[in-house]
Amino acid sequence: MEYAKSGYPATIIRPTAIYGPGDPARFLMIFKWANRGYFPMFGDGKTFYHPVYIDNLVDGFLLAMEVGRGNGEAFIIADEAYYPIAELVMAYR
Repeated sequence: MEYAKSGYPATIIRPTAIYGPGDPARFLMIFKWANRGYFPMFGDGKTFYHPVYIDNLVDGFLLAMEVGRGNGEAFIIADEAYYPIAELVMAYR
């Protein structure tokens, strides 16, 4: 944001939990633990997990890069749906 305040064109992209080809292991970790029958659930499992599919994240980057769009702005890039973590774990088991 300091670059934008200094007059440089800058846009901040804040992705949520990325999944899909090249998954940085967030979802893989959840699925491995769930497959073993053990998942270290902190709290009641109602904490929301908000994923973004890699193709949707790339689309967000491309939109933010358009000339005159997003300069000096910050965007959270996420898919439409979000899920309680317990629901994700139970759906995999």
